[in-house]
Amino acid sequence: LSTFAEDYKYLIQWFRENCPNALVVCAGLWYHTEQKETIIKNVCSEMGILYADFTAYSNQQKYKSSIGNIQTIYDENGTIVGTREISNSGYASHPGDLGMEAIANTIINTIYPE
Repeated sequence: LSTFAEDYKYLIQWFRENCPNALVVCAGLWYHTEQKETIIKNVCSEMGILYADFTAYSNQQKYKSSIGNIQTIYDENGTIVGTREISNSGYASHPGDLGMEAIANTIINTIYPE
């Protein structure tokens, strides 16, 4: 973590220079630590970048997937190429459908606050 803040600033600056018309929104971390989250928030504040915080969802089981759920697999073109059953706790800890919806809504509401 010793260079994380500077590396994060560099990444944002790269987008600003190479995509000058892009709206940059930094998303929170699903697997977050307080230290990383604080660094990201501080960098966003310092650089005037929008920050979408969805950490509240990552701690709630209803936003995670579950063992036994069926995951749809897509190729690089967005075509469905298969499915698989989630069979271990590592995969199950990722956002489920409700979690993905919450993440998307958080990002949208960060860009377009009510």
